[in-house]
Amino acid sequence: QRAYWEAVRASYNVNMLKENLLLMERNRDVMKQKLAQGTILQADLLTADMRCDQAEMDLGDAVSFQEKALFSLETLLYSVDQMKTAGTGSADGSAPLPFNLVSKPGDAVLTEQIKQALSVDVDESALVHDALLARPETRAASLATDMARESRNMAAAPLYPTLAVTGNYTYVNPNSRVAFQSEPEFVGTWSLGISLSYEPGGIPAKLSDLDARDADIRKTLADRERQEELVVQDVRGCLLSYRQAKKDMNLVSRMLDQAQENERVISQRLKTGMAGDLDLLKASISRLRSEF
Repeated sequence: QRAYWEAVRASYNVNMLKENLLLMERNRDVMKQKLAQGTILQADLLTADMRCDQAEMDLGDAVSFQEKALFSLETLLYSVDQMKTAGTGSADGSAPLPFNLVSKPGDAVLTEQIKQALSVDVDESALVHDALLARPETRAASLATDMARESRNMAAAPLYPTLAVTGNYTYVNPNSRVAFQSEPEFVGTWSLGISLSYEPGGIPAKLSDLDARDADIRKTLADRERQEELVVQDVRGCLLSYRQAKKDMNLVSRMLDQAQENERVISQRLKTGMAGDLDLLKASISRLRSEF
């Protein structure tokens, strides 16, 4: 999912930087006309040329990043297909994905699921609970604690006495277990025994080993608590960033609406001769920056 959205963002950046290059080229053409009219200096045209060159280099970098993102996505999708074919992993397709996987990530659109998620606030306690259950570091710490406890139980086993139960059944002719067997015939006999043993001599060494196991349990519990605290801090930090991003998104959305309206007004004024090409160009650049 992360690789997919990286490819989506890279495609959006390429489209916007293509438009930015077109705007810079228009700006350069306008500057050439104004230089021919004598209303600007040669330095202004050089500045427009530098901006156009920079826009072209930015577009080249964006295209390169897009190709890398698409290659990474293609590699991961191939790995997922291999997992499905082998029947391993969790790539069974049962869980719904929060995006529409299309052939060209640049054509991707937010699904209703994500739109609804952005319109409501998230539950911090639920996020922390899910993260503590799903994060590999906390799962590994829990497994280490369980292993330490099982090891402690195994170390405590020799401190208890050993109980053994024995038994057998004999069916033979003649049967030596039968006293004063009068006639030779097959006779069945059985015996049952119970033994209890205990070795007090090794108790001091076993108690020392048990203390070491208890220390291991305390260490794994401390590591587990530390990992859980790090996960909680990480979730809270991500949640703060998410809420701040939502605020920024709302602010930028209003700014984009204003920039689009300003571009529309300038376009109408250009038709009536009340504004120039340079004014419309500045409005388009302002709108593009808001989109970016």
